[in-house]
Amino acid sequence: MLNKVLLIESDGLLNSQLATTLIEGGFMVGRASSYHEALEKLDDFEPHIIVTNESLSDKNGIEASLHLVNRLGMPTILVGNDHTDAAWSKLTESCADHYIRLPIVPTVFVARVKAILRRYEEHRCAY
Repeated sequence: MLNKVLLIESDGLLNSQLATTLIEGGFMVGRASSYHEALEKLDDFEPHIIVTNESLSDKNGIEASLHLVNRLGMPTILVGNDHTDAAWSKLTESCADHYIRLPIVPTVFVARVKAILRRYEEHRCAY
């Protein structure tokens, strides 16, 4: 069974690039261009992990990540352009599992998603 990734990205080109990378990496991808669209897709798509940009068209990505983590308890990756140490503060604020800086390296991006999913699966099985 393929792991499902819900990708929340307002930029159409980046949304397509990230989705293609994830699909080529062996994931099933649900795409949303806004936070509210993502909320509508959650029940039907039932993702295993969420990847969201820190800058969304209708909500701050950090707030969106925090809300989704608290609501769903599922792994979340924050994607953004911050190349300073402040990126790690954003990670802490958002309760996301990882911060990936743009531009992404496709193999690293896919490997990080897989590693986070594996860690969550191992943690779930331990209980």
